[in-house]
Amino acid sequence: MDRSGLSLAAVSNPHPELVSGGEVLVRITAPVDAAVRVTESGREIGGFARRAMESYTKRFGRDPDTGFVRSPLDNVGVRYGLAALERGQITASRFVAVNAGSGGYDGAGKPVPSRTKADPRAVNAAYRGDILSSAGQGLRATPIIDARIYPDSAGPLANVHTARRSFVLRDRLVRANGTAANQVIIESRSGPDQAAAASACELAAMDQWLTAVEAGHSSDGRQTKVGKNKPAGLGDGCYLTDGNRIELTYPETGRCGTEYPVAADTRWQAGEPLRENVLKSSLRPVNFADYPVPFTRAEQCRANATAAGVPGRCV
Repeated sequence: MDRSGLSLAAVSNPHPELVSGGEVLVRITAPVDAAVRVTESGREIGGFARRAMESYTKRFGRDPDTGFVRSPLDNVGVRYGLAALERGQITASRFVAVNAGSGGYDGAGKPVPSRTKADPRAVNAAYRGDILSSAGQGLRATPIIDARIYPDSAGPLANVHTARRSFVLRDRLVRANGTAANQVIIESRSGPDQAAAASACELAAMDQWLTAVEAGHSSDGRQTKVGKNKPAGLGDGCYLTDGNRIELTYPETGRCGTEYPVAADTRWQAGEPLRENVLKSSLRPVNFADYPVPFTRAEQCRANATAAGVPGRCV
């Protein structure tokens, strides 16, 4: 139970370890069947609808009322800015206002004032099928060199694959398997010299690693073999120049921390763990005694209304 008024557990989820914090969808397009009619903001469109969610039609199914693919995305009850409130960086009034003004997206991906509600069938399908990777299936015994070309400072439209994703995966590996010995993180810049040096290093190391795993004749299981045969000297690192790679740590420290800072995201700041394993939160009434600051009666009224899904009305 966290202090945001939420229990960070998935609703109707038989495998809580299999969830992820909302970044579920890959940015690909797939056409729906030409016979399908899809409703978009009250307007019927025919032919082909190109949306990321369409690639999940077979896994999640289609909502017969709207025509859209059922979605596992949800932010109902998420307390945006909780960490900032706890650190004293924002006031109770600001915290309440941020959450009252935080909406969601409709089935067409358009911003709406209300929070996004997941379809329970899609949520359960995402858990059962490991669509939200738990890192506990094939990845548990796979040599992983996470070649992270650092995009964090390149602007909001540059890339969604920010540096934090490497450490999200690491936390999932540890949670699912008890170890992340099969993962190595190497960060570099996108300039041609660093990119070339990092790619050459990573390719040679992976070739050495896979060759050693396949050449081994021990009776150890695949996961153990992968861990034991990782090349000596291959560890987490970041490139300062094309010829200078140094040790990388998390939480970030030293030169790597300075050159490659790992940013948080809104879900972390709302109390979600590093592994981002909460897709849909179970809800409970807001308990203002759980918060480190007092709330006025008006602020409590507004916060309760937001939690109940009726912002603007006192409940």
